[in-house]
Amino acid sequence: MIKKSKEKRIVLTATLFTILCLSGVPLKAATPTVLECDINSDGIISTLDLVAMSSHIGMTGTAGWISEDVDKNGLIQVCDLMIVASHYGETTTTTTGDSLFVSPSGRDSNSGTVSSPFATLSKAISIASSGDTIYLRGGTYTNSITISKSGITIRNYNNEKPIIVGTTSTTVQFSSKVSNVMIYGINFSNSPGDCVYLTKGNNHITFSHCGFYNIPKHVIYAYNENGAPTTYIEYLNINNCTTSKVGWGSGYMGEVFSLGGCRYFVYENNKLSNFNKQGLSNGAGSCNGLIQGNTFVNTKYFSYKIDPSWAYNDNSVHDVIIRNNLFTGTGTTNKREIFINPEVGYGGRCKVYNIEIYNNIFDTTASSGGISHAVSIAANSVGTTFNNIRITYNTFYVASGSSNYAMTIKKGDDTFTNCVIANNIFVTTSTATQISTDSTNGFTFKNNCFYYPSGTAKGISGDTGLGTGGIRANPLFVKLGSDFHLTASSPCKDAASSTYTISKSYDGISRPKGAGYDMGAYEYN
Repeated sequence: MIKKSKEKRIVLTATLFTILCLSGVPLKAATPTVLECDINSDGIISTLDLVAMSSHIGMTGTAGWISEDVDKNGLIQVCDLMIVASHYGETTTTTTGDSLFVSPSGRDSNSGTVSSPFATLSKAISIASSGDTIYLRGGTYTNSITISKSGITIRNYNNEKPIIVGTTSTTVQFSSKVSNVMIYGINFSNSPGDCVYLTKGNNHITFSHCGFYNIPKHVIYAYNENGAPTTYIEYLNINNCTTSKVGWGSGYMGEVFSLGGCRYFVYENNKLSNFNKQGLSNGAGSCNGLIQGNTFVNTKYFSYKIDPSWAYNDNSVHDVIIRNNLFTGTGTTNKREIFINPEVGYGGRCKVYNIEIYNNIFDTTASSGGISHAVSIAANSVGTTFNNIRITYNTFYVASGSSNYAMTIKKGDDTFTNCVIANNIFVTTSTATQISTDSTNGFTFKNNCFYYPSGTAKGISGDTGLGTGGIRANPLFVKLGSDFHLTASSPCKDAASSTYTISKSYDGISRPKGAGYDMGAYEYN
């Protein structure tokens, strides 16, 4: 009863705002589809979508930068919330769509009903039409598939657990320009090579509540050749998925999710563990993305890498938000959680701009004698430009190993402008220097806390020291190394600069709670 009353209040409030919005604020002409209003990609427009919208009100970016910008005007406002509310209760598949059923015990000569299911997913796809839902019964399906139909949903039936085991180099191949496909509740295991391959013109593709296990190469490979986005891959949403043991193929180290020439992408609430090389990789032409609420466990090399190289006409990655993620576990001898590292640019100098990293927790450890950095920025491509890189309100705890810095910045002959590192907490246990850099030109360091439990923290290497408003102090966590909430007597309370603000903390607490904003990912409550 309480839950229903809360939902009713939210809907009534949204309706009231709709009236206000329509009477006083002009709406953008763009009219989103019901699918675009399904913010959390669960197949129905519900209170969860409205709550997700409300937490983003006031944020700005380029047009259509994340799914919450449903009217694609670059500003998430009440009107976006109202558009979603107007579709409350609607589903993302049409009511006239058919239901097709597949079972390991079925036959392709059957009619495809729940009592007479097909044996293969390929058979169901071959006769499916836009709006249809294909239900997979529990069990193992040993075959690879090509998705050649738009507007279909492929999902598990009644929480059963179907497992797809590929038989070719790509388990799931999307045909060019296929769009509006949702894959929900399916497990993929022991693929011979790549698990999923997206190609030019694919858009509005969603993977939700899926599992990917023992994949030797990529889990999802969405990459236009050489990053040439003449036709972008757009609106890729990967949420609430789990991956484990990826990229461990003989002689190969693959990424879990690899993007190039892809825009308007969302990675949300996924758990990635025990992968051999990279978790998320944004290659050339990747832009307008949101990476939030994910957990990265036991990264061997990189959890998230930005590398806008290997392209002929768009050597850039831009307008990406990385927030509210947990990076934890032990890596190898050269581990980086976030690595911004343009390598070789074919089509000109690489550009990385409008990247925001905030409200993340970095609890990272290297193997014995190894090196682990939470965030590293360095370019192997000559003359790379970095602009508007903002790293704020994060908590860094980098332990063990040797020379483990919280951050490293290697400028070389690259250009940095309008880059900000502010309101963070940096703790390192194996080195007194928390941020190692060969130059601070183009950077503003403001109101950060630096702590070295074994002695005096040096803060930023060189002559910068603590930066403007920085402090050298024990942040007084609830428990150093495991619980990074602030205690009542923490010197980081109310100590953040109000020049850079965000509305909520890592765990959703509204900021500020006291006289000012708190440093780090948590707000004392």
